[in-house]
Amino acid sequence: LKVIRSRIIVEVSPIKTRVEQVVVQKTHLGKFLPTFLVLIIMFVCVLLSSSIIINERTSSAYFRNTISATPNSVFLFGTYLTSFIIIILQLVIVALALHVLISYSITFWIGAILPLLLISSMFILLGIIIGYLAHSQETSNIVSFFVIVGALFFSNTILPLETIPLYLKQIILYNPFVVSEVILRKIIIFSFPIKNVLENLLRLIVYNLIFLVISYIALVYAKTKLKK
Repeated sequence: LKVIRSRIIVEVSPIKTRVEQVVVQKTHLGKFLPTFLVLIIMFVCVLLSSSIIINERTSSAYFRNTISATPNSVFLFGTYLTSFIIIILQLVIVALALHVLISYSITFWIGAILPLLLISSMFILLGIIIGYLAHSQETSNIVSFFVIVGALFFSNTILPLETIPLYLKQIILYNPFVVSEVILRKIIIFSFPIKNVLENLLRLIVYNLIFLVISYIALVYAKTKLKK
């Protein structure tokens, strides 16, 4: 019996395995790149557009612009276009820096162009809203800071969504920061085509439309308050 048992033990001994990566990962940057990009876009767009609005409202020419016959949409579009051009230039610089410094391929930018444009537009409009509702540069900076920290805190960056209660998780999934990060993560890391992220893209478009309407209302409110 002892001999039989010893033979059985030898036969069922664990099989030695060795795991080899098919593709050697040179850097872990791609893992954090979606979060990094969304954070840069949110930070720059919200602070930049809100600062432009505040500087315009505190300038001596603001009252003249208010009583002029120029449509409100012209002033709104001017601030939007200025902020949009600046953030696009910054994204180009980031792409070139990644390519030159660490030889990171920039081919993923082709598939991420549309999401990046929608994300930038959304946060620019959010900054415009803050700029028209705030009364001073200090107030605008504080509100922008809390908005950025709040969007970052209630995301997968600080707290993993798996550890959050289900009812709260359903709300956080609608966070613009989370939606933007999910889209870029699927495109950059998993190489998903645009058709696989259409639901999130549609959500970004809805956010843009909502923020556009609110920013126009905030513009009209700020001018009406000035006239009074």
